Amino acid sequence: MNCPGCGANVAFRSERAPYSVCSSCGQMLIRREFNLDLLGQVAECQPDGTLLQVGTRGQNLTRGFTVAGRVQLRYGDGFWNEWFLLYDDGSEGWLGEAMGQYFLSSRVGASKVPTKLSSPPELGQLLTLDDQSYAVLDIKTVEVASFEGELPSLATVGVPYVSVDLRGSEGNGLTIDYQEQPPTAYQGRWTDFRNLVFQNLRDDVSPEFSVDSSQIRSVSCHGCGAPFELVIGPASRTYVCQYCGCAMDSSRPEVVSLGEVVDRAQTLAASATLKLGMEVHLSEGAFRLIGFCESSTRIDGQSYFWKEYLLYHRCHGYRWLSQTEYHFTLFRQLHGVPQAYGGAPKAQLNTSSLRYQGDRYRHFQTSLVTTERVVGEFYWRLSQGERSQSWDFISPPYMLSASVTETDITWSQGRYVSHEELGRMIPDLEKLKTSWSPGANQPNPHQPKKYLPVFVGAAVLAYGLVSSGALLAKEQVVWQQDRVPFRASGLVAEAALKSVSGSLRLDVEIPDLKERFVELKATLTPTQSGATGVGSLRLGNPRKEGTVRGATFLTQLPNSPGQFRIEALTGPPVGPIPLLRETPNQTLPSTQQERFHLNFKLTQLAPGPGYGSLFFALLLIASAPLAAAAMANDFEKRRWAESDYG
Repeated sequence: MNCPGCGANVAFRSERAPYSVCSSCGQMLIRREFNLDLLGQVAECQPDGTLLQVGTRGQNLTRGFTVAGRVQLRYGDGFWNEWFLLYDDGSEGWLGEAMGQYFLSSRVGASKVPTKLSSPPELGQLLTLDDQSYAVLDIKTVEVASFEGELPSLATVGVPYVSVDLRGSEGNGLTIDYQEQPPTAYQGRWTDFRNLVFQNLRDDVSPEFSVDSSQIRSVSCHGCGAPFELVIGPASRTYVCQYCGCAMDSSRPEVVSLGEVVDRAQTLAASATLKLGMEVHLSEGAFRLIGFCESSTRIDGQSYFWKEYLLYHRCHGYRWLSQTEYHFTLFRQLHGVPQAYGGAPKAQLNTSSLRYQGDRYRHFQTSLVTTERVVGEFYWRLSQGERSQSWDFISPPYMLSASVTETDITWSQGRYVSHEELGRMIPDLEKLKTSWSPGANQPNPHQPKKYLPVFVGAAVLAYGLVSSGALLAKEQVVWQQDRVPFRASGLVAEAALKSVSGSLRLDVEIPDLKERFVELKATLTPTQSGATGVGSLRLGNPRKEGTVRGATFLTQLPNSPGQFRIEALTGPPVGPIPLLRETPNQTLPSTQQERFHLNFKLTQLAPGPGYGSLFFALLLIASAPLAAAAMANDFEKRRWAESDYG
């Protein structure tokens, strides 16, 4: 078909979309069977930095789609886009684009929209549609600024109406437009740029680059003349000079001065740890630091300050890097809403715990946040003293934060960033100082559970050491005698021992035993009350020469002095062994012929593997985990001392 206004060819991609804007002359056209009628001139869509255009290809999970048209909506000082999609299977849908987030949706049948939604709900209200629960997070007045391409219905330009955004706990969403009655509802889910697999974007610049070079504008400050760059293009609303603090309206091509809407911007710029223009490497790509602000809250009469750095990527939108002292947390806006007790989305904010992606978050602090000073470029119209209420919930290393104003509730998730990780994100960053106090969502560095494998392994080792007697005490020789002559059966040696206990080991060595056996009996009789320790040993050597060794034990001895005696019986190496005679007072005549000699060594053994010794060993080994547990408890006490519960 040809445009009645300019004659250009107008191709309709959808059989069900009767409206189209001629790309050549900007006339609004309506298709009536095989003819096109003019409906009037349509203003061009305002530049807003979008990468999408009519004809862009994308993918919703496994379903491919083509962008057929756009409705550009205006709210306050900003814009967002609603792209009309034609799926390859013939169905239709919409793709909302705002601040680097994307909402894939389709229109809900009028019969499914509850009658209670005939008027806008309240902020924080919980609603149910198709057995799915949604929390009302945003209520704003919008109007159609312009449109292009093919559309399923005629959009009315410049007529304000209320738009309500709701979100569920699993990234599902619902938008209700009160442009007409009954209201129109669109149901779908939120997703990221990289999940949509776009093709045929507005330019060919790789999404890996944070800023398109053609988008950057070089401008001079109206206050001091210092040069600076505007990097977020048409989305830019305010720029505050880091040298003189002059604020400028960056949404207009001529960059009109707004005067000094904030004070001491130079001091903030000089004290900031991170500087404008730095690249911060995240998993999605390299983001550029385009601005930062200093915020404060007042608790019990004392003011607390922290800095927030605004990061920008042309495809992935915005991130915030928060700095409290030298603790850093990286925030991004959530697709879904955390769950309250029972599984429903958290609609009404209170101090009860909540859950998100399987983790439990405890309420940490509620505060009134004031914007004190700002530097750099921002996507909203800045005014000094802006205030919002902040609700923070923690599950280290994560934090969930809800920022509440009169018209919206914005949920963000932050993750604690260590100095080592921050150094990888910003390679040229100078070494940072260590904070003296715990961070709100800083992981506890003293976790006893990390010592558990070491403790188990050491316990096994300790038991072995205690069992062998090597851990708690050493063996000690209490009596020794060498070259004791042995001539006949009877008493061989005796000694008075000062104090022994537990177990003794008697080592015997006969260097010149020849064709004989020797049976020894060792006894230790305690001077005080207690059982007598007895040990016996039989040594023999059928050969003509050689050294013979052996040992016997005396056990369960009381802690007492005692009389130690060794008696012996000798005989040939074959035949039955005669009984050992009791000869306590027998002495051997010196005239008898020597047979051989004996070497004796009596050793006091270390205490055995009793439960007391094992407990003592385990107590020593557990000292590190116990100390870690004490330090971990102290760390948590100091952390929560900074909360509403301190």
